[in-house]
Amino acid sequence: MNAVERLWRALAHRDWNAVRDQFHPSAVVERPSSGTRLGVDDLVADHREHAARGDFEVRVLRTLNAGTTVVVEARVGGARCAGLYDLRDARIAGAVEYWVPPAGPPAPGSPTPG
Repeated sequence: MNAVERLWRALAHRDWNAVRDQFHPSAVVERPSSGTRLGVDDLVADHREHAARGDFEVRVLRTLNAGTTVVVEARVGGARCAGLYDLRDARIAGAVEYWVPPAGPPAPGSPTPG
């Protein structure tokens, strides 16, 4: 099991220390959809805050391992995440996560109400 798989397992169990342990201390997670860049402590705090609000069931839909890059598609509550993670020395060195909230925009080609 690699650091990304351990990360998502730790998120599902709300094991914040294990979440933190999967990252290099200097790792940054970029979230282009919200324009944020989170260090490890801020990332853990963000997940902890969302978990405290309720609907935080974590379900990994698929993973793709390509050497030092791992891609994950997951659901967290009603939200979806596609994450691209770079590994170095068996830990996450950096990542980009694309999050779509539960009430996200309609998919391209979806019929418009009317």
